[in-house]
Amino acid sequence: MIKKCLGLLSSLLLIGILSGSVLYFSVTPTPAIASTKVAKSKAKGKVIVYYVYGKRGHTGKYLWSKKTLTGKIGTTYHTKALDLLNDSGYMALASHSKNTSGKFTRKTTKVYYRYYDVIERDYEFKHEADLYMELTGDHRIGLFDRNLQDGVEVVVERTNFSKPYYDVSYSNRVDTGHGSGLKEFHYRFGSTHRFKDNRDGNIYTMALTNSGGITFHAVATKHSTMNELVQVSAHGKLLTAKIRK
Repeated sequence: MIKKCLGLLSSLLLIGILSGSVLYFSVTPTPAIASTKVAKSKAKGKVIVYYVYGKRGHTGKYLWSKKTLTGKIGTTYHTKALDLLNDSGYMALASHSKNTSGKFTRKTTKVYYRYYDVIERDYEFKHEADLYMELTGDHRIGLFDRNLQDGVEVVVERTNFSKPYYDVSYSNRVDTGHGSGLKEFHYRFGSTHRFKDNRDGNIYTMALTNSGGITFHAVATKHSTMNELVQVSAHGKLLTAKIRK
């Protein structure tokens, strides 16, 4: 009787052990499969956008800035150009790569926006008068900065290239910096303006062509006989410079 009981007990223990083993091996593979699926669903691609500039023919020479985009592989990315032209930037977009939009992939994608660098022109005239200009790479006037022989500074700026006008400011002999003494105006292309500054007696005449060419005439009525005439084309070419004391 005792032998039969011991035999039955041994059989139950063996079944229990075997049952536990079956349960153990049937449960463990499930988490491993699940973790693999999660890892695949989180895979991401990368896009690096480069904004570069340089002189004509070498627009990729210098790096202005770059940014990195990431997204799930197979989803769509979009990039856009930076506005480096307006607000005194004067750098016009020259070209860009064809992949400005596309899909994220396992490999890193590189996108390029290329800009023309600013063209600078500096002219020294008689009697310490001068002219400094900044042009876009496609030769449009961004900045026309005149220092007259009597110390007055006249600044002409195009802050928005989608609109045909210049912002014009006149200093006087006392305040030749960009301070509270400035007289400021908006002059539209294709118009002529005459401004007499009663602070020092100077009379300024500015004529603008329809495409942005500038003819600037400054005449003193007090303290000197200054008479200055400077003319530039819409493409920034100096046409006339008559500086008389």
